[in-house]
Amino acid sequence: MEAKYPFSGFDGVYLTAVVDEGTDKQRLVMTHEESGRVLARDGIDCIHTAVCDITPEETEEVYPDQDAHVALINARTSEGRVVDLVPSERFLAFKSWVQGVAEAGPGAFMLQSSLEAAAGFAYPISSKLLSFVVKNTSGCLDLFFDSLEQCRFEGGWHVPSLMANLRTLSGVIGSMSVEQKSYVAGCMLSADYPLSVLKEFAGLPDIAERLSTIEPELKPVYDLISKGEQFYGNSIPVSLEQALNHGRVATLPELIAGKVLGAGSYLSKNWSSGHSWDVVGTPRGEEFGAYDGQRFYLAVHGPLLSPYRIRQAFSEPGFDGSTRLHADDEENQELFNDLFNGKLPSDEKIDVYDFKDLITLESGNFAVMRSVYDSEKDVETQVLKEVDPFGHYIIRMPLATAKATKCDYHTEEEFMSNPLVLARAGTKQFLEAYFDKVKGSRGVGNWYRFGDASEPRARLLFVNDGDDGLGSNGLKYDGRFVGVARATD
Repeated sequence: MEAKYPFSGFDGVYLTAVVDEGTDKQRLVMTHEESGRVLARDGIDCIHTAVCDITPEETEEVYPDQDAHVALINARTSEGRVVDLVPSERFLAFKSWVQGVAEAGPGAFMLQSSLEAAAGFAYPISSKLLSFVVKNTSGCLDLFFDSLEQCRFEGGWHVPSLMANLRTLSGVIGSMSVEQKSYVAGCMLSADYPLSVLKEFAGLPDIAERLSTIEPELKPVYDLISKGEQFYGNSIPVSLEQALNHGRVATLPELIAGKVLGAGSYLSKNWSSGHSWDVVGTPRGEEFGAYDGQRFYLAVHGPLLSPYRIRQAFSEPGFDGSTRLHADDEENQELFNDLFNGKLPSDEKIDVYDFKDLITLESGNFAVMRSVYDSEKDVETQVLKEVDPFGHYIIRMPLATAKATKCDYHTEEEFMSNPLVLARAGTKQFLEAYFDKVKGSRGVGNWYRFGDASEPRARLLFVNDGDDGLGSNGLKYDGRFVGVARATD
């Protein structure tokens, strides 16, 4: 049994209700046709049938509470077997819904998304419908954004209503062309959507670029989204070299934040190698005081091992995926001593923070108390110094503390309180959202492989694309670094 209806407002698009009398299955078929010829076809298997024998006028009387629409949906559905229809009745119910969607035209996306949100559908139909018309018709996006004008209230945007309808669009953006994504971003920016709404679509490069001017403290992350380029290869030194030649290379904290802020962007779809490192070693020398001879773990965010040094390590005895900072024993120890004091092999001076001294601010960023000398008053005062999570810096802790952390999948509470996770992430600001985004039934992983620190060694850090979470990579594996071209004058 079939019933076909033109989708109002979309030339050549038809919606067909199909019910198989033999299997009792129902399917919504979408076609784009021209002169009787089918140019494109797609379909949605529909398993949910809802019927109602209450007129709209009677609804408020029968269900006076504000969740009446939810009560109606849940009370009389095929899934609960309250409704058990013969094929002809099922077809009548199904085709009436398809006809309503077709006649609603562009407004169907708003109506259907509201219904799906109320019913808690696991597989929204509205996104599938929108995706089909976006791919096969012109002017669809104009009609969609015009329909959102209904979300204005008392001269401004009604954010809950606006977001409920834009979620239909969020499920489609990933399959759009670059030109369509740019057009969507332009529509949102010209409509002056609230900041909270724009941030939900920061995965669109044009929106990320605008947000970088509104939230300059997050500019490094928005730059990754809008201007970053991935360099993938089956050799870490090759892909790292390509990224370095391109410009600034993203650290692990930037990549974690990028996965959260850049929903739908390239950052959310793949694992990435960070320009961050697990380093273990022992500072040696009287200048280290109580730290002399104590074994330490360092989370180094910034350039450490060069592509040349990594290639060199491949042929060294005892290479196990990690490597010494230098082939020579004395140079290796000297480089670690420098690193412990905040000096990179490039001679760049960076801040070093002891994990035990970190204070968590309301923003989720870390800070430490530092002494500042006031020459006029000849006194030292304590000031709070905030850690820039997206800069170059080191967070260190005793190796025993790092080794005592869980090397497995974590619950959210475990993940958010794990010292090694926090040192690697550099901030708590995006950690909870990252956990929620990638978690699986086992939680989210944090993995490490440390030696005994009898000699300084380093391993590369990376962020997975799923619930495996954070880990350190063997240097002979694939690399996928993200480079951002340096600004030109």
